[in-house]
Amino acid sequence: MQRIGAAKLVWGELTEDELLRSEGRSECLAGLLEERYAISCEAADAQVRRFLESVQQSWLRRPSTVQDTAQQRAP
Repeated sequence: MQRIGAAKLVWGELTEDELLRSEGRSECLAGLLEERYAISCEAADAQVRRFLESVQQSWLRRPSTVQDTAQQRAP
């Protein structure tokens, strides 16, 4: 669900319902971007790829449990 919110911030013209339907399918999301923003297939694919990479990187940097968070805060 956090990906949906992040995608909505990036592509505000897409509805939450459209984003939910395309969840996990980069081709579908790229197609929506092509239509809504009148961009090329290559540009849409590049935007989706960069978005997914950034979301994945931020997810990997995030503590996975409360215990991990406590360990990070400990001196």
